[in-house]
Amino acid sequence: MRWLALAFVPSSLMLSVTTFVSTDIAAIPLLWVVPLALYLVTLIVAFADRGTEPPTTGEALFPVALLATVSLIVLDDVIPARLAIPAHMGGFLVAAWACHRRLAALKPGTTQLTEFYLWIAAGGALGGAFNTFAAPSLFKTPLEYPVVAVAASVLLSGPISWPRGAAERARVGITTVVTTVAPALLVLVLSPLSHRVGWAFLPDSTGARAAIAAVPALVLAIGLHKHLVRLGTALALVMIAGAWVRVEDRITLHTERSFFGIHRVTDTGFTRNLLSGTTNHGSQAVNPALRCEPLSYYSHRGPVGQLFASLQPHLPVLRVGVVGLGTASIAAYARPGDSFTFFEVNPAVERLARQPDYFTYLRDCAPEAHVVLGDARLALDRVPDRAYDVLILDAFTSDAIPVHLMTTEAVTLYFRKLEPHGVLAMHISNRYLDPGPVISAIAQAQGRAAAVQQHRPDPSTYAWEASPSQWVISGRDRSDLLPVLASGPWREPVAAPGPLWTDDYSNVVRIIKW
Repeated sequence: MRWLALAFVPSSLMLSVTTFVSTDIAAIPLLWVVPLALYLVTLIVAFADRGTEPPTTGEALFPVALLATVSLIVLDDVIPARLAIPAHMGGFLVAAWACHRRLAALKPGTTQLTEFYLWIAAGGALGGAFNTFAAPSLFKTPLEYPVVAVAASVLLSGPISWPRGAAERARVGITTVVTTVAPALLVLVLSPLSHRVGWAFLPDSTGARAAIAAVPALVLAIGLHKHLVRLGTALALVMIAGAWVRVEDRITLHTERSFFGIHRVTDTGFTRNLLSGTTNHGSQAVNPALRCEPLSYYSHRGPVGQLFASLQPHLPVLRVGVVGLGTASIAAYARPGDSFTFFEVNPAVERLARQPDYFTYLRDCAPEAHVVLGDARLALDRVPDRAYDVLILDAFTSDAIPVHLMTTEAVTLYFRKLEPHGVLAMHISNRYLDPGPVISAIAQAQGRAAAVQQHRPDPSTYAWEASPSQWVISGRDRSDLLPVLASGPWREPVAAPGPLWTDDYSNVVRIIKW
């Protein structure tokens, strides 16, 4: 069973660190390659060492890696992504190395090798199965990451021995309980204080409050580094205690995990927001008087507001198709008689958008709007040609972009569904990718007009009212875009060199913001 467990832990951790970093820190394209490479390297190198003595380097560093991993999870809002991601990868490297080296040291003689490798294969498969099937059902957040990391401390710990005398056993038992529970108690005590005490040397922010509550507890836990089981238990209790306290400025109203990721609905006091991982998919004002006020990327002064303000006076009835539902913020632009159709691939998003306790754009602003579930490109193909005056693509902000929605064939499909003077608008705000040049190159190759705008809200605007965003608009002819171009600071886009993206070819590496 130990062979099975030592193979299970690195396999599960590889998937766990990928999920956690992608959902809670940054969904950087191709990031999954790094944990996979580290896993394979540690496995190969560990079994390539022909030494017979059990290694100690990886196991000596494991307490540091475990403490660092839990610290990174607890202080997620404090540490910037450029530091957190390498630190997570380093912690995983040490943990995988320690498990694989211990596994290699337990390699039996030739008579049991077949059984040994069978248990290793089973452990790796079970680790993947646990993360793929069990964890999403058991945990609403990537909790499997710290759970498996802490469980590794039990596997890598030495034999536990107790003193023989009753008095000595009692003393050791009390010391063990106190030192193990103390860090968690410190979190429970300091968390309320972080809200009530004026800390002149620290800013009043979520990160500062998290640091005040967690750092002393984690420092106290360092003293247990020579006792892995105690350290693992103490860190587990710290995370449990952390789940009972609140340091954020916003309240989480709902958390849901689906095939497409982790979705949270939060309340800041001014707005309710729909988050997928770390990406905001729309906000709505808590104030009922502002229930049909478009916020964040879709504000009246932003590119979407400019688009509707320039087209609505000329079109008494507007037919709008929107790929990507989010909170249905764009429904705030609907007028009586307008037709709005949203295409959404994730049923969980539609369910949240229709939940009146969270968001009411669909109910209050566009009650006649239709929501079509399924892949947008397949669904659009079934729509009659020339069905829309405006087609808006809002499916690229999550950082893991659906490439099949921005190929030459896809753009051709979009224009088939637009009436002859229709406008295609694409929301391309993205922290790590720049799809604008790719879309511009396709438009240029098809002889279509295009323009791009990088919108930054006026400094006098409240942060909850509007967010920075980048949009590309395109039409069959430049004259179709003139009303929109006159409404804001649109500029000529720069087309990407090289082959056009098609259903058979794409190159995400080319558009990464290095």
